[in-house]
Amino acid sequence: MEYNNNNNKFKVPLVSSTFFEEKKTKYKLSEFIKKSQKLSMGRYCYLFEKKFANFHKVKYATLFNSGGSANLAMIQVLKNLGKIKNGDKIAFSAITWSTNVMPIIQLGCKPIPLDLDPKYLNVNSQEIIKKLKLHNIKAIFLTNILGHCGDMLKIKELCKKKK
Repeated sequence: MEYNNNNNKFKVPLVSSTFFEEKKTKYKLSEFIKKSQKLSMGRYCYLFEKKFANFHKVKYATLFNSGGSANLAMIQVLKNLGKIKNGDKIAFSAITWSTNVMPIIQLGCKPIPLDLDPKYLNVNSQEIIKKLKLHNIKAIFLTNILGHCGDMLKIKELCKKKK
């Protein structure tokens, strides 16, 4: 996709690979699928949860049947921990899936859309700073659209600063 901003033309790739060592990963995945009696909730899921938790230096990790279910659980956990409550404003990327916005609404919070930066096809830190000035945002729910994640280091720094 080509984008023109004040006579500055730049191209944005519409898709970015999200596989690490893509060819090797796809081969291993296809071999696993051919050998498996079942693809979910088995021994390998349990082993993956343990390895994933260890990798992130946390006690537990849990697989879900879908991203939508994981999103709903994530926001419910934030409510259970008292990090957010009914009526709190949660910012989200305006270009996203309904399964990323609906849990915000389902659990009684107010969704605040964030405009995207065409360079990243995602939100940037300046958009978040602008919305923070306008709204009392308690959380930010970002989705890496098609493998694009924007200026996440600046966004992470900003979130740490604002707690």
